Amino acid sequence: MQVEGVEEDRVLFSVNGVAHGIELKLMENTLAFGNVVKDSRLTKTMQMSNFGDVKANFTWDAKAFGKNFTIVPQTGYVNPNANMDVEITFHPKNVDNNL
Repeated sequence: MQVEGVEEDRVLFSVNGVAHGIELKLMENTLAFGNVVKDSRLTKTMQMSNFGDVKANFTWDAKAFGKNFTIVPQTGYVNPNANMDVEITFHPKNVDNNL
C-alpha cells in the first residue's frame, strides 16, 4: 500500500480457520471367536475410538453381519476424542464350516 506516496508493507487482515473432521476407528482388525457350539453364544468386546473433532454417529448394518452375529449398541455416537466399547456376540443356530 502507499501512504502519502511512500510504499509500506502492512498487514491489513489475516484469515484463520479450522477444519472439523471425524476419524472413527475400530481398534481391532479382527475378532477371533474360535469354536462356538451351536445354539450357544460367545461375546467379545471391541473398542471404537473417535480421534476427530466432532461427535461421530454410527449405525451397524445388521444385514451385513448376518443372522449369527449381534452388535450392541447397534446405533449411537462417539464423542470427540473418546472411546466406546462395542459388544459383538456370535450365536450360531446352524453348523456351518464357512463362518
